[in-house]
Amino acid sequence: MSLPFARAKSITDQVDAVLRDRIRDKTYPPGGKLPSENDLSAEFGVSRSTVHTVLTRLAQEGLLLRKHGEGTYVNLRLHGVKSNWGGLWEFSELIESNGYTAGIETLAAYTRPATNDECVALNLADGETVTVLERLFFADDHPVILVNNAIPNRLIHPGTEVIPGKHSLRQILHEYCQVNIAYAISQVSTSKLGAPLSITMQKPLDTVMLNIRIVFYDVNNQPIATGSSYYDDSRIKLRLVQAWN
Repeated sequence: MSLPFARAKSITDQVDAVLRDRIRDKTYPPGGKLPSENDLSAEFGVSRSTVHTVLTRLAQEGLLLRKHGEGTYVNLRLHGVKSNWGGLWEFSELIESNGYTAGIETLAAYTRPATNDECVALNLADGETVTVLERLFFADDHPVILVNNAIPNRLIHPGTEVIPGKHSLRQILHEYCQVNIAYAISQVSTSKLGAPLSITMQKPLDTVMLNIRIVFYDVNNQPIATGSSYYDDSRIKLRLVQAWN
């Protein structure tokens, strides 16, 4: 294959995205050996230095292991493990990697003026509006992740009436806003559940849960969405891999 021309992403980022997808869908399974740099260069129609840059980046994240004189391998211990906090926003995948069947319920979807915090995070002017999606993710019928996303309405394609709650945020932004997540910045803390949240999560009042707040950015470093999620870590284990150089 040769890579399609795309203005939004550099050639390096396009190769990066393809290899990540292949690792994610197990085209390259855990412990499996990748094609050589020369073979990947020929397949994608890019320089070997581009491939080398991408493989080095993925190795630094812990996704790949580079063995001198042998080649490049997918980390054998990647099953159920994320390479970064941003990967924890693929909720259905996260739930399934913990051995459960994933389910989604949309609790609410509505438009409102952006809050002060959202205006700052999303570079919005006073009075601009956002579409809010409140969703509850289940593991074998048990509520485990409560999610709240805010998307600037100026990004949403005109004429969009309904945004499917069963779509991942990545899909929603791609299909309805024509933007793609390039990276995300997260803030991690713990929080006690108040009355509304404890009822929704079916937990006792004041149960302490992990709370991750995040801002998503596109390739041009523009913020495109915010999110806040509460995790029931008694059922869902968050496992990360990090390379040490």
